[in-house]
Amino acid sequence: MAKAQEGRGAQPPAASGPTANAKKYAWPPKPAVLSTRVKRLDGPDKVTGKAKYSFDINRPGMIYGKVVRSPHPHARVTAIDLNAAKALPGVRAAIVWKEPGTPAAECKYQGDPVAAIAADTEELAEDAARLVKVTYDVMEHVANVEQAMENGAPAWAAGTANTRKGNAEENGNLDDGFKQAHDREKDPTKKAHAKRIYDAHVR
Repeated sequence: MAKAQEGRGAQPPAASGPTANAKKYAWPPKPAVLSTRVKRLDGPDKVTGKAKYSFDINRPGMIYGKVVRSPHPHARVTAIDLNAAKALPGVRAAIVWKEPGTPAAECKYQGDPVAAIAADTEELAEDAARLVKVTYDVMEHVANVEQAMENGAPAWAAGTANTRKGNAEENGNLDDGFKQAHDREKDPTKKAHAKRIYDAHVR
């Protein structure tokens, strides 16, 4: 009886102290990074203009390139004249990317590369690019999905349809899968999405 009373009146055991990991990763009493102002190592170089970027690096014998691009969203290149660009002093090379008379001559978007120039300086490359004479056969174009799907819409590329039939893939019994489903969705678009998910699980 005395032992039982002694047990009831005894103090609970002291809580164990923090583990070794808790001590190792404990927050410091005074934060050294968070909630403090930290000086950026590259800050002084950037604000004084001393920092070097790839644009600032000039290597011996380096040349500069400039791409001539189509100003039209859909066009066919019928002729390119590089003679004036090649005759400019300092131009090292001038090449045609959209070769007239070939399937590759079709420009499918505004900014499609047509030709390229390489010169001793960036300014020379830009001047030579302006001297490239390109003749375009401008074609009809579509700017969004709705226009592309309209009846009689121009093809986005020659010989290529704007739409194509989808590929249906089914595995297992789809109807049984929907009967066993906890929730059902009547929206046909969401049903198609569920169909794809169901296929993935069956596989």
